[in-house]
Amino acid sequence: MSAEVVAEVEQGLLRGKRVESAAGGEYFSFQGIPYARPPLGPLRFRPPQPAGPWEGIKDATRQRATAPCLALGHCLGDEDCLFLNVYTPQWPAKELRPVMVWVHGGGFVMGSGNTDFYGPDFLVAEDVVLVTFNYRLGALGFLHLEGSDATANNGLRDQVLALAWVRDNIASFGGDASRVTVFGESAGAVSVHGLMLAPSAAGLFHRAIAMSGVAMLPVCFASHDVSKRRSLRLAELLGCASRDPQEIADRLRTVPHRELVEHQYHALSDQEKKRLLSFSFTPTEEINSSDPFFPDHPLKLLEQGKFAKVPFITGVTSAEGRIAFHGADMHPLTMSEISENLELVLPWDLAPELGTERSKEIADKLRQFYFGDRSVSEDSVEQFVQMASDLIFVYPMYTAIRLHLKNSDSPLYVYVFDHEIPWDLMLLKDVTRPSVPGASHGEDFSYLFFTSAKPNIYHQDSAEAKVLNHMVKYWTHFAKTGDVSQVANKVPWAPVTKDKFQYLKIRKNLKLEAGLFKERMEFLDDWYSTFKKIT
Repeated sequence: MSAEVVAEVEQGLLRGKRVESAAGGEYFSFQGIPYARPPLGPLRFRPPQPAGPWEGIKDATRQRATAPCLALGHCLGDEDCLFLNVYTPQWPAKELRPVMVWVHGGGFVMGSGNTDFYGPDFLVAEDVVLVTFNYRLGALGFLHLEGSDATANNGLRDQVLALAWVRDNIASFGGDASRVTVFGESAGAVSVHGLMLAPSAAGLFHRAIAMSGVAMLPVCFASHDVSKRRSLRLAELLGCASRDPQEIADRLRTVPHRELVEHQYHALSDQEKKRLLSFSFTPTEEINSSDPFFPDHPLKLLEQGKFAKVPFITGVTSAEGRIAFHGADMHPLTMSEISENLELVLPWDLAPELGTERSKEIADKLRQFYFGDRSVSEDSVEQFVQMASDLIFVYPMYTAIRLHLKNSDSPLYVYVFDHEIPWDLMLLKDVTRPSVPGASHGEDFSYLFFTSAKPNIYHQDSAEAKVLNHMVKYWTHFAKTGDVSQVANKVPWAPVTKDKFQYLKIRKNLKLEAGLFKERMEFLDDWYSTFKKIT
């Protein structure tokens, strides 16, 4: 084999590299490939434009800039960030292999497709081609200025263009463009489910996996009016007093990206900042757009059956709500404040004004069900975690599952990830442990990817190695076949049906179980129907 690994794509030639894999053997890496023109100057706040050609051989042996985001109070990354990475198991490719395209999480305000968290080693070892990529985040990706030439949901539009690039070029890396699985976690899962609802993504993928997120997740989807108000607040913070959308767009295009990123959290209202989880710029409705990413509210699209009818895996971790206690001390005052004002945890899609009688009534019903006679305190953290899990993650997924079953015959598989990750493997330290059992939000993707931010301690006989084997085998088999009902040496994972709601509990010892937090979901069905969702 030649020492030089060169691939040809539509835009030109790419020089990649051979890499020794943490899973054993080797794979071939092409990193920092531009899939879009840099979204700079007049292209800021505009839909992505396909990358142009280049001369000679472009270096694709290293990762490029990530999207601008806030870290420890400072802006990191660069606005020229629309790059993707391709990892393939064989070079030169002798046959076309299934393709898995990963959409990273991070609340639409942070993250990247780079190998600090998303190393390809374990997945590529199963004979698939992996693609990861960056997309625009925060205000740069999700500003909403209706009436201007600035379009909303550009971070999602970036994802569609990345998928189109995969369709047009992946055969050059041994990937099969007719077998593409799009998968993601948290905001990445919200994106994956959003892509299933987006007409612009139709036909660009053939299977989907949404890990801990669906399109109408309350903290990751903003109404038309809410997103507009946040955009206007950001403009005011940056010295633009105009109310004319085009003047605001023109002015914000002259602001250094660092200032946009460092001010975007303060675009939230004072009330919004009090909520349990709040992200300032996320996917949103586009009511008066001539080319909306979502033709309607995601819930309405699901109810109408207007989504991609492809094989689908979705699931949650068993203690998603522990994310509320990541990286912060659980001080008694914090729990005391929540006890005094449980309205702070109410989901956005009920849209109550905090402090109103209606808001208090909604919160009181929650308190009675989840806490009974107990106070909301450090002694009832487990009940609090269950409530937060259900409101933020589980019930939205449960609602989506039922609408998929109602309107699609494609197989749908559901899981609950229930392996408690060792402390030294945790990427986000969780101060509730060991008082709250289960797996927290974001603990599952460590069992798909090699993460350079932690040592590779998956010893062959460890529980972690077994869980990783479960995840990687199921996920890659699904990418190859669209079916996980029969995977070699694994528990048969039956799809959910209208008559039988069964899910796979993923831990060291796999188990297929019936019902999904049944009592809690039945309560929330009644609770939501009483107070009526805003759709």
